[in-house]
Amino acid sequence: MKKTATILASLSLALGLAAPLAPAASAFAATTQTQTVKSATVGFKLYKTGTTDASSASRFLPSSATVSGDTLSLTVSKESAAMIKSMTINGVVGISTTNSDSSVTFAFAKAYKAGQGTVSFVVATPMGQMTNSADIVFDATDGAYTANAQYLNASDTTKTSMAGSYLGKNVSVTVTGGKVSAVKLTVSAAGAAVLDKVTMNGVAGTRTNNADKTATYTFAGGAYKEGKGEISFEVSAHASSAVSAVLVLGSLTPDTSAKTATDTKKTTDTKKATSKRATKKSTKKASKKSTKKSTKKASKKSTKKSTKKASKKSTKKSTKKASKKTTKKSTKKASKKSTKKSTKKASKKSTKKSTKKASKKSTKKSTKKASKKSTKKSTKKNVKKTTK
Repeated sequence: MKKTATILASLSLALGLAAPLAPAASAFAATTQTQTVKSATVGFKLYKTGTTDASSASRFLPSSATVSGDTLSLTVSKESAAMIKSMTINGVVGISTTNSDSSVTFAFAKAYKAGQGTVSFVVATPMGQMTNSADIVFDATDGAYTANAQYLNASDTTKTSMAGSYLGKNVSVTVTGGKVSAVKLTVSAAGAAVLDKVTMNGVAGTRTNNADKTATYTFAGGAYKEGKGEISFEVSAHASSAVSAVLVLGSLTPDTSAKTATDTKKTTDTKKATSKRATKKSTKKASKKSTKKSTKKASKKSTKKSTKKASKKSTKKSTKKASKKTTKKSTKKASKKSTKKSTKKASKKSTKKSTKKASKKSTKKSTKKASKKSTKKSTKKNVKKTTK
């Protein structure tokens, strides 16, 4: 309670309960720094330099241009082309190309920036060449932007306002259809406790309380005005009494945080998809490798088994064949040997028998012959002896 009272006292003293300021006039709906756009047609307006009055240069130039990448292209009619000799936008000299219908397209590299810029062109007149200059204000392309916010003391704009201690250092801006459609301002937790009913450049904001005790005020697109304007609010200690400060908004800058969030999500999704794809690929590869390895292993095992089996079978067959052959050979050899032995034995036996038989026969014959001879001789001798 004491802290809140101190904050209120400080605010009252710093702001001086100043009277509200009239909103500063501005012809610029949205501005930003030099941008790169994929491809878009952007409208623009021409004003006399340093004013909000329409420039006579409008009769020479169209009301829109094409932005593609970082190149700004602007086409002038056949009539204007006959008079315009050269053109420069935001310090960039255009390169001209004559079209089939005699119109001329000027291309400017890195010249586009939504919001206020400058254009100048040389026109040929009967009195000689003249240079025309004007402020050119391009519409912003659709998207999210931020703009710096400064708060000055309403009574003395050379001093900063205490309001800056509680209000955001920048505002978030949304551009739709080339125009600012919404503005958001965040109030700190300390400020949200004592400030309410915030109005920006005459446009009342809608409050949303956040979980971290801060508050966000959302305003319609008309709340954004580049340059000096006004912000007002009520302070709890001074209910129904508007306290104001001078608000100075800078030009719009593409909101990189929003882009980063989108890109991060995209990157995360891509990474996730890539990871999933990589995992799938790795799994497939690993599976293929494993299958190949298993197949190879199984094949090797099968081959080994088959070879072993075949070898065993072959060995068995060979052994059997060799054994059979050996047996046959041995049998044949044994048979031959046996036959030879038997034949030899039989031959020997037969020879012995034959010899014995022949010997016996010969002896018998010899004996018979000798006996016969002896008998014949004895008989002859006896006969002779008797005769005598």
